[in-house]
Amino acid sequence: MKKFTTILCALLLCCLVSATFVACGGNNVNWIQVNSLAQLQEALSNKSAHIRLTDNIALSSAIEVTHSCTIDLNEHKLTQDATDNSTLARQVLIRVSGKDAKDTVNVTIKNGELAKENSGSAVTPAFSSTYNSNVMLDNVTINSNSQGVVASWGSHLSLKDSKITSKWQAVGTNNDQSGIGNTIDINNCKLISTSDVSVFVSNYTMLNINRSTIKGLTGMHILLGDINVRNSEIIATSTYNPYTTSDIKASGTKENEGSAICVRTNLYYDKSYKSNELKLNFVDNTITAASDVDVSIYNCNNAKGYIPAQDTEGVKVVDENKIAVDYFKNKDLTVKTYQYVDGALTPVQ
Repeated sequence: MKKFTTILCALLLCCLVSATFVACGGNNVNWIQVNSLAQLQEALSNKSAHIRLTDNIALSSAIEVTHSCTIDLNEHKLTQDATDNSTLARQVLIRVSGKDAKDTVNVTIKNGELAKENSGSAVTPAFSSTYNSNVMLDNVTINSNSQGVVASWGSHLSLKDSKITSKWQAVGTNNDQSGIGNTIDINNCKLISTSDVSVFVSNYTMLNINRSTIKGLTGMHILLGDINVRNSEIIATSTYNPYTTSDIKASGTKENEGSAICVRTNLYYDKSYKSNELKLNFVDNTITAASDVDVSIYNCNNAKGYIPAQDTEGVKVVDENKIAVDYFKNKDLTVKTYQYVDGALTPVQ
């Protein structure tokens, strides 16, 4: 009886240890180890669920991720060096896409660095999330001499405990790739553009930024969307160079506009979302502008003709300018306002 009891206890202990091992994950996850571009591409082609780098990898083409997986950079670096290669300079370093997937593609990339180098004048992000994808960048450093990250075609991009340093926009969207509403969640990150706007929103995007640093020649440039920024620092380092009649309708950004928050209203329209809706929510932030202009609001009065009439069936058209002016007018901020009328942009007194 004593022997049976001993064996039984041993079996129970073994089961308990096994259950604990599985529950905790331990080494039970089958990580595919990769140390070269060929191995990384093979792992992605095989739709491996867990991929872990064991060395730095140089990329000679864009990496396409089209299935749910976790990529552990494991303190290593993926580098795209486009020296004397204009084709590579115009390619992303990594793109996650759920375009052809039946279900949402869920991807986590963590613990390492993405470096886009020597891209010349090309304006291409180091990282892009597109279509039916839900992406988390966790503890990732992105260094790019082009753009940082871009969310488009209705993707959901999250950044946590990460840092982006880029020549052009650290975080951006693309009005030609709208999708039905992007979502960008950013928590405890540093978003730094050395030569441009740090955060640019040009299609309908729900943008949530918390406990982060937003720093660029211009801090943020907003055209439409649901914008929520809390407990963050917004910094503009340029002198003040407001839009003029000649450039108020320009696509993209005016890099050195110089406001901490630049809002161009009634200019763009998200065709997929069928709205130019604008919501603003800035709470408990610190705003610093070398130009001493915290907020600039430009009423473009549909100068491009993109926005349909308000009574058009099936669309939601709002007066973004009234929304922006009403929101910022009672804040303890330096606000400048402009309007485009009869072909000329003039200050509003």
